[in-house]
Order: sequence, then structure tokens, then C-alpha cells
Amino acid sequence: MGRERLVHHFGTDRPSPARFQELLEQAEAALTGPSSSEETLLDECRMRWTGVYVVLYTDEKPTHLGIFGCSGD
Repeated sequence: MGRERLVHHFGTDRPSPARFQELLEQAEAALTGPSSSEETLLDECRMRWTGVYVVLYTDEKPTHLGIFGCSGD
């Protein structure tokens, strides 16, 4: 995911694993909740059979990859 989109969702270009998990859980909850026009992290994956990754940081060092996407079924 590009820097501009990282800052849009996370407020930083170096998101933490905890923040990634938090936003992913919010996005998944939004799928089953009332309809909202607010964009979520999952909206970054716009086509079936694709995925997105985010480099995640702990103490300013890259330590994890956050991966999400859309299946084709």
C-alpha cells in the first residue's frame, strides 16, 4: 500500500501491528454492521482475487507484514 493511503488509514506511514489489527477488526465489523459511507481498510482491496500488504513497525523497525485481500468466491 502506498504512503498516501497508509497515512490516510493509519495516520502514519509506519503503522504498528496493534493498529493494523485494530483497523482490520473495525473494517470486518463494518461489513456486517449498518451501512456506512466511511471507507475502511478493506476498501483498499478493490478486485476479487487480489491482496494488499502493509509493512508494520515496532520501535521504528519493520517487524511484521499485514496482509488482507479478497477471494474470488
